[in-house]
Order: sequence, then structure tokens, then C-alpha cells
Amino acid sequence: MSDIRIQAPVVITEVLSERTYHAELPNGRRVLAFTQPLDGTPEFKPGDVYTVLLSPCNFDEGRLVPADLKGVQIEHPVFPGIREG
Repeated sequence: MSDIRIQAPVVITEVLSERTYHAELPNGRRVLAFTQPLDGTPEFKPGDVYTVLLSPCNFDEGRLVPADLKGVQIEHPVFPGIREG
């Protein structure tokens, strides 16, 4: 079985480094969110809303990506997951 990624919105809650953040899912779960150098993601600040790709095996960390996935190289199938609202 190939690994998949679940796409979900997050709110950035804390900046840990240039590429690493704490973020919160709509259900209140806190995750470690990170960026990849070539993804072209903006610099984030607390309160920013963005999209994260999570592994269904590990909801503790995820990769920050644009919602439309434009310009992002992803090796796994992506499915919409948790939604806002």
C-alpha cells in the first residue's frame, strides 16, 4: 500500500525557526509544521492560516504547502481531509 497525505488547514501558533512552526488543526490538535526550501512558501507569523499535508500514520507533524499545491513536488497521493467550518 502506498503512503498518502491528507490536506488540512492550520493556524500558525508559534514560529520555531525559519522553516519550522507550531500550528493548530481545526479540531484543536497541535502539530509541528515545516516548510521545504523549494516550495516557495511565504514567511509565516502567528495567526496565519495555511495548508498542511499530514500522514495518516502520524498527525504530529506535517509539511506546509499552498492550498492549490501549485509548484510543489509531492511523491504521494493527496486527499482532502479536515476542513474549516
